[in-house]
Amino acid sequence: MSQTRLPESQSVQDFLKAVYTLQKQCERVSTNALAEALLISAPSVTDMAGRLCAVGLLDYRKHRGVKLTQIGEKSARNVIQRHELIEQFLIEHLNYNQDQAHQEAELMEHVVSDKFVEALVLRLTPLEEI
Repeated sequence: MSQTRLPESQSVQDFLKAVYTLQKQCERVSTNALAEALLISAPSVTDMAGRLCAVGLLDYRKHRGVKLTQIGEKSARNVIQRHELIEQFLIEHLNYNQDQAHQEAELMEHVVSDKFVEALVLRLTPLEEI
């Protein structure tokens, strides 16, 4: 399983996840919607959008909102996949309930290595699918 190198910052990862989630409802996501979802100020959203646009993760247009680029979408899906794998492992193997697993996965998704994620995939995938 090949992993795209994740952006280093938890705030960048959370931002990309929020855009990905909100983008399912509309093509471009407003900075106000992102500020509300992330519980941060609109100027902070605008600043982050500009930085992520500069590195090719977002298409940001003033007064028109943001949209993930292909690279940005891949990074967002990667974080979401990490989260889902961690949640699944915690529920199936450590007897966490859904809420506990979600909260723990929110923390862990940002710090686990690609090697750990690959081990989760192997552990959670039935042998016939490998």
